[in-house]
Amino acid sequence: MATQRRRLLFRNLFFVALVLSIIGGSVYAFWPKPIAVETQVLERGPMVISFDEQGRTQVREIFTVTAPHAGRLTRVTVETGDVVVKDETVIARLLPNPPAAMDARSREQAEAGVRAARAGLGMAEAELEGRMEAQKAAQADLDRMQKLLESDTVSPAFFDQVATQFTAAQLAVETAAAAIALREAELDRAIALTMTAQETTGATADPDMIENIYAPADGIVLRLFETSETTVMPGSPIMEVGDPKEGLEVVAEFLTTQAVQIKVGMPVRVDNWGGGFALTGEVKHIEPWAVERISALGVQEQRVAVVIDLTVPVPEGYQLGHGYRADVKVLLWQDAEALWVPPGALFAHETGFAVFVRDDESRARLVPVTLGRRNGFQAEVLSGLEAGDTVVLFPPDDLSNGALVQERGEAITNI
Repeated sequence: MATQRRRLLFRNLFFVALVLSIIGGSVYAFWPKPIAVETQVLERGPMVISFDEQGRTQVREIFTVTAPHAGRLTRVTVETGDVVVKDETVIARLLPNPPAAMDARSREQAEAGVRAARAGLGMAEAELEGRMEAQKAAQADLDRMQKLLESDTVSPAFFDQVATQFTAAQLAVETAAAAIALREAELDRAIALTMTAQETTGATADPDMIENIYAPADGIVLRLFETSETTVMPGSPIMEVGDPKEGLEVVAEFLTTQAVQIKVGMPVRVDNWGGGFALTGEVKHIEPWAVERISALGVQEQRVAVVIDLTVPVPEGYQLGHGYRADVKVLLWQDAEALWVPPGALFAHETGFAVFVRDDESRARLVPVTLGRRNGFQAEVLSGLEAGDTVVLFPPDDLSNGALVQERGEAITNI
């Protein structure tokens, strides 16, 4: 009997344990489990609204040296980076344009012109000698008549006639001398027509033909447009001169939709210029016209050049020069103690936005929020949340108001 009772007791206990296990398993299976989510605790911190763009540095005062007139530019001996002094350093030399090449007929005509000019000069010289002899004779007659006039041998009227002849002889001498000067100029012109390109350019050129071009300002040579000997037209650029020590500025091209919001004097942050820290500046000038650019995706864009003045000098040891790349960030608005929420926590709700906040009971509470300014990483919270609230990031579709949540990565347990 005792054995049967024990067997009956064990069987009853087994069935009771089995029923309890089934009931417990069912409860465990159907008990609501917390949803694994990522969260972030809100804190007040810096927030910035800015327009970011790539720019390039440039010297504030750039002088472009151009050819004053058409001519032959000799080989430029200065190099980029060379130091120049205003009105002292010769940075380029200009020669007259070489004459056009002549064929045999043209050269023979030019040489014949030289021979004719020399013959004319000889005639003028002979004419001058004759006039001078005539002047000497007139001078002798005048001296003789002077003595006769003093002895009352000739009349005053006759003496005046001889004096007039002497004056005419003097004027004839001067005319002959002027004719020689004219013939000499004609000879020089004829010789110039026979000069070859080798005689007017290069090392054999007359030094009087060389025109030196001096540096327009103190500084260094920034860029060379011409280095070899070549023919230039008036206004052709030769080089650029500037002084980086006088200050640098940054030029960046922004979309027109951004440029209309940028104002002169706005603070600017310059990053990725080569140093391990940022430089500060401010907007100096906004161009009044836009230019068309093609983006990397082939889209036509209208962009406006914005000039940014660096407000701090480049530290010693960094050779930041002309045309260097830099990233600029125009600060439209900034707040060091702004309450902001990550955009990944926001979702559309009714006519605005809302977030899920994890409360002390580990439940998600839907909270509508009013937003202010936004950038790509932050959204300013005007109302609905406070510092210290824990918001759910990237809420899943099955998350609802009042649902249990648990931080992703923690052990999932039933509550």
